[in-house]
Amino acid sequence: MKKTKVIVTVGPKSNDIDILEQMIKNGADVVRINLSHADINYCDDVIDKVRRLEEKLQKPIGIMLDTDGPSVRLDSFKEGSATLESDREVKLYRYPVICNNTQISVNYDEFIYELDIGNILLLSDGKVSLEVVDVQNDYVLLKVKTGGVIKSNQ
Repeated sequence: MKKTKVIVTVGPKSNDIDILEQMIKNGADVVRINLSHADINYCDDVIDKVRRLEEKLQKPIGIMLDTDGPSVRLDSFKEGSATLESDREVKLYRYPVICNNTQISVNYDEFIYELDIGNILLLSDGKVSLEVVDVQNDYVLLKVKTGGVIKSNQ
C-alpha cells in the first residue's frame, strides 16, 4: 500500500485538461489550488476538470484548497514591471489603473481608506518601501523611501 501522496499545484500553465491528465497518470494523488491567486470561477473550472478526469481514469483524486487567503496585490503594469526611484512620488489610486512608475493600484478598492499619513507600505518582499504623505478621496500620495523594481500582481 502506497503511503506517500503526490500533491501537484495547478496554475495558469497547468490548468489544461491534457496537462492535468498527464500529471495524474504520472502519479498525482491530490490537486492543490492556491486561493491567493484564484477566484470562484477558476476553482470551479479546476474542480470540474479533476472530477471528469477522476471518472475517466477511474482514480480518486483529492482536491486541496490552500486557504492562505487573498492578499493585497498590485494591479497590472503595461510593461510587466516598473522601477520606483527613491525620493520620487507615486499615487496609489482607489480604482484600477495601468500601473507604472508614477501611478499604481491594488486589487482591494477600499485599501486607501485604511491608510494614514506616515504609514509605510512594503512592496517586492519588503525591498521597496513607500511612505504615505497625503490622503485624498481617490488616491494616496506616496513618497518612495527605498526604490526598486515592482511587478504586476506583487
